[in-house]
Amino acid sequence: MRREFPNIDIMLLTAAKETNTVEEALHGGVLDYLIKPVEPKRFTDTFKRYRSRKVLLSSKSELSQDDLDRILFGIEIQQAPALTSDGLPKGIDRLTLERIENVLLQCSKEGITAADAGEAAGVSRSTARRYLEYLVFIEKVKAKLHYGDVGRPERTYIKL
Repeated sequence: MRREFPNIDIMLLTAAKETNTVEEALHGGVLDYLIKPVEPKRFTDTFKRYRSRKVLLSSKSELSQDDLDRILFGIEIQQAPALTSDGLPKGIDRLTLERIENVLLQCSKEGITAADAGEAAGVSRSTARRYLEYLVFIEKVKAKLHYGDVGRPERTYIKL
C-alpha cells in the first residue's frame, strides 16, 4: 500500500494482536492500531487525534516541540488549550472571528478560500486561514480540498 500510495494515512482496525504483526504495521507507518473489539470512546478518540493533527499541520508553516508532541503523542487530548477571558483559544480574537463568520455568511454555497476570506475581512490570508481552521475544529465550517492542475491543493471553506 505504501508503494502505491506513499502519502496515505493509515489506521488499522483488526483482530490481529501478535507482536510481529503490530511491529510490522508500526514500521509501515500506521497512525493508529485498534484491536477489536474497540471501545466507542477509543474509536472516537482516534479520529479526534487525527483531525487535530490535520488541522495543526495545515494551519502552520513551522512546528514547535509542543506541536510535535501533540501530533506524536496525542498530548492535546490531555491538556486543555489556553483560553482567553471570553472563552476563546489564545490567538483567536472575538471581533476578528465575527468578521470571518460574516464573510462566510455572504459567500456562495461553493465556499470561500482563505485568501478570498482574508481579503473580504481585511486580514491576511494566514490570519483568515487560522480562523477558518478554528471554525472547522469547532465544527461550524467544513473544509474541502480543491485539486488544480499543478501545485498544492487549495482548501475551500463552507459554512455548515
